Amino acid sequence: MCRCSFYYHTLLLMVTLLTGLSTQPASAGCGQIAARLVTLQGALDIQEKGPQEWKPVTPERDFCPGDRIHTRLQSRATVELNNKTVISLDQQTTIVFSGLQNRAPSWLDLLKGVMYVRSRTPSSLDVRTHFVNATIRGTEFLVSSDNEESQITVFEGKVESFNDKGSITLTDGQAAIARAGQAPVRKLLLSPKDAVQWALYYPPIIDLPSIRRRTSEPAVKQALTRYLDGDSLGALAALDSGGDPDVVLRAGLLVGMGRVEEARPLLEGIGKTDPRLADVLALRSVVALARNDKTKALEQAQQATELQPQSPMGWTALSYALQADFQLDKALQAAEQAVKLDPENGLALTREAELLSSLGRRAEAHEAAIAATRVNPRLARAWAVLGYAQLAEMDYTEAAKNFRKAIELNNADPLPRFGLGLAKIRAGDLEAGIADLEIATNLDPNNALTRSYLGKAYYELKNSKVAQTEFELAKQLDPKDPTPWFYSAIKKQTENRAVEAVQDMRKAIELNNNRAVYRSKLLLDDDLAARGSALGRIYNQLGFQRLGQLEAFNSLLTDPADYTSHRLLSDSYLSLPRHDIARVSSLLQSQILQPINITPLQPQQAERNLLTVSGLGPTDPSMNEFNPLFARNQVSLLPSATVGSFNTYGNETVLSGIYNNLSGSLGQMHFSTSGFRKNNDIDQNLYTAFLQATVKPDFNVMAEYRHSDTENGFLPLIFAPTAYDLLEQKTYRHLETNDIFRLSSHWSPTLSSDLLATVAYQDHHEQTNPITAINNPLAAYLYSGEMQYIYRQTLLDSVMGVGHIEKNGQDAVSINMSPFVSADAHGIETNGYAYFHVPFPSNMIWTLGLGIDSLKLDKFNINTTQVNPKLGLTWQILDGTALRLAYFRTLRQIRIGEQTLEPVQVSGFNQFYDDPNGARTTRYGIALDQHINSQLSAGIEISQRDLEVPFLHVTTDQTFASPWREQLYHGYVYWMPTNRISLRLDYTYEDFFDSDYSINTGNAPSTRTHALPLTLSYFDPSGWFSQVITTYVKQQVFVNNTSDTSGAYQQDSFALVDTSIGYRLPKRWGIIQFDIRNLFDQHFNYQSNNLRSQVIEQPPFFPYRAFYGRITLSF
Repeated sequence: MCRCSFYYHTLLLMVTLLTGLSTQPASAGCGQIAARLVTLQGALDIQEKGPQEWKPVTPERDFCPGDRIHTRLQSRATVELNNKTVISLDQQTTIVFSGLQNRAPSWLDLLKGVMYVRSRTPSSLDVRTHFVNATIRGTEFLVSSDNEESQITVFEGKVESFNDKGSITLTDGQAAIARAGQAPVRKLLLSPKDAVQWALYYPPIIDLPSIRRRTSEPAVKQALTRYLDGDSLGALAALDSGGDPDVVLRAGLLVGMGRVEEARPLLEGIGKTDPRLADVLALRSVVALARNDKTKALEQAQQATELQPQSPMGWTALSYALQADFQLDKALQAAEQAVKLDPENGLALTREAELLSSLGRRAEAHEAAIAATRVNPRLARAWAVLGYAQLAEMDYTEAAKNFRKAIELNNADPLPRFGLGLAKIRAGDLEAGIADLEIATNLDPNNALTRSYLGKAYYELKNSKVAQTEFELAKQLDPKDPTPWFYSAIKKQTENRAVEAVQDMRKAIELNNNRAVYRSKLLLDDDLAARGSALGRIYNQLGFQRLGQLEAFNSLLTDPADYTSHRLLSDSYLSLPRHDIARVSSLLQSQILQPINITPLQPQQAERNLLTVSGLGPTDPSMNEFNPLFARNQVSLLPSATVGSFNTYGNETVLSGIYNNLSGSLGQMHFSTSGFRKNNDIDQNLYTAFLQATVKPDFNVMAEYRHSDTENGFLPLIFAPTAYDLLEQKTYRHLETNDIFRLSSHWSPTLSSDLLATVAYQDHHEQTNPITAINNPLAAYLYSGEMQYIYRQTLLDSVMGVGHIEKNGQDAVSINMSPFVSADAHGIETNGYAYFHVPFPSNMIWTLGLGIDSLKLDKFNINTTQVNPKLGLTWQILDGTALRLAYFRTLRQIRIGEQTLEPVQVSGFNQFYDDPNGARTTRYGIALDQHINSQLSAGIEISQRDLEVPFLHVTTDQTFASPWREQLYHGYVYWMPTNRISLRLDYTYEDFFDSDYSINTGNAPSTRTHALPLTLSYFDPSGWFSQVITTYVKQQVFVNNTSDTSGAYQQDSFALVDTSIGYRLPKRWGIIQFDIRNLFDQHFNYQSNNLRSQVIEQPPFFPYRAFYGRITLSF
């Protein structure tokens, strides 16, 4: 009995398994799958290899080699081949999967019909017809064949068209035709894209459930039921059975199926007095929009709403046309009007949700999308838009789930397929995401945005050629969209095509309302990884830092919460002396404002006191940043190293990663050198840990830890060193360690407002051993907190904030101008500020502000409150000509890590220099910047800083203020004569005067320094680059006598030549560079400004020749 039962259950199991296998796709019996059906509108039949009957199939069906498939009348399908080639089939098309191989030359046979092919794979594909064959190797083309002739039309790439009578090669926009017994010949096409109109996606504007609720016609009800069930052919048949079919409805169904030519007689047969004309105009608008005739689409949609303002259909069409014209606010108003007219209209609700998402109103978009799915749970587009809302909220699992649901409801809609691709990429599955983006592109080949995203996905895959192809196609399809220009600029920069990159970036900025905000205006994903400091890296690579600063200044005037511009400003300040406060503060603001991303944060970027050689290991952003274009789950490793003369060695490693709503990085940097003279050595180490989390889409938190330890000898250059100075050069030692902990948050309660908060603690230890006998270790413990509120509106942007810091322990104070003595120091500072940006008139932006600083420093007997007015003007006099004016006061504050949330510039004039603590400064300046043409830019800036610097008298223990004056002149000319060469000419003059100086300190009371660097840079697309910098310097220095307070001016002038050559490794694997500083080994006298700065810096010039090599890798 048991044995029988065993046999019975075994037999039952086998039958069950066999039955289950019999229901699997045909690929289960294949040794190799040839293709997969991904979308279908209408009906498609298959004839399996061998004498088999034709039978219908459904999407996601796999095909075997030798299978034949055929699309029926009024049907179309999309098939993905096993080599990732995607083809779309028009109605009544028959193909045979004859010889498809994964990684070998493949072919398929087109027996009759029309097929649109997109192939981006390295392997070749041949398409065979009765009269001509096509050989492709990565391209986009269309093939048609009937009983008399075959035709090949190439949209992009190269195709060889041949038969036994001859061959020709076709490129972009060309076509060939062949008949029996004849060689292929070229055919002139005025508009090649017209041949693929049947493959376009036409967005729906007729809400079918609404019609079904209102109609009393049985045929119409039956037709709508069948269409909503996915039976489009049955729907058309039902309409025909009704006797007098609904013309608008039938035309709408045909348009949705891609059968525009069949719908055209219906659309054009409606007279001007026909009450249905408004709905017909709405349909015509959708057709024009799909064909990229945006002007006509907008005109017809506006006419539709004027003729019939009570029709939701016209307003829905208008919302599409306005969105295509980048008038997102008006597009939303049109969608809202459609919803108002018909609150149960699922399509109108979906449009409203889609546009709310485009405008960044995530919570409202989510609510509207949910409402749409409730009103019409069978509307695929509603689920797709809900998926985008969830994608924006970082709910990737639910987003992917809803995208798949939308695909099940309507597999011909490209929107959910596009969203599913983004969701897969965000989850870290890049190749699977690209496959979905490819399908979305085939479903809507005229969509520029899909092309842009497909291009940046291929960029991530390090397939540069395909990426650029998609960017170029996107530019052609939508000349007004800045997205492809921006991505193309980043790609070209990483390919050593910096001049072309800056041209593309300028075009992107021009298209985006002349603002350096680089996101796609449709905001279909966060698009955040691409932004970073891309423009800064390009300008730094060219040596055009001033242009980077100007773009950042202008962007922050328009949007003070744009983290990209803060990062760009930080990068641009890196090469400027005494700008450490402005640089690291801009970086802090960027960090707090940014969404989570994998952009590596090098330890050196947030360090205020970098002692590396200027532009060398590893402080050059263009050497160290290999940002991705997509934010996705991944881990990145960025190691770099520098070696050079004087026992110079440096290394930096950053490990960064992102996982869902968390991102973080760990980093270390080491730099050491013995220096060019005795006691000129440096040993510096930095360690960082950074963690950021998105708690909610509008609320981010950040935690950061930084440790630094530095030991160095005497670094400044002194023009005419006395015996005192020479002795100090031999004996001076400086040791410093810092540990900084920081917690920050960013909350966006509304689209137009941001609230930033940060608290920090610093443990500072310092020991300086000068020859002035006092050798006390310094220790300070600092606590700080800051808050800032940013509010943006059309007529006024405001930035308001408060801060408080308390310092205990011992601090370095200046005794008779020498800041080397320790003293008990307790300091408290509280500050508040408000800045307003007012555009009035439209070509002027005024900066009006007021700051209040309350400072108490016990040892200095300082207890003061200072009011600091801020006034600035940026005036766009002419197109490309800008005048900047500024006047403001500041009080040098105590800061942790020298970082603050307060704006660091007014109309492009830096507020915060590395002056001694407690210094009072008034600065006023004027500047003129001119973009002469796309290749040439020039400008001049003049300003003066008047300072009152506190010092402690060594004998009286009294505080006194020393008046300083700095006059700063800067001029520049930037020229890009060719796509491979850039020239930069800078002129800087600095006149420093201290009217109350002390002797024997090395602090020259007056210096006048002229610097004129001329830079020639060459960039070869192969990856090689080189640079030659010739710098002429002339300096006058008032040199003190050692016996009395008298002195005299002395001067020296010299010319230095620096050169470098490097190579960018293929596929963005890294950069190798070799530098020679002071090529001709010039020796000279020079006075550096370290002794009037709060921080120690390397001098900009060295009186000995030096060689350096460096490498950066990216994994």
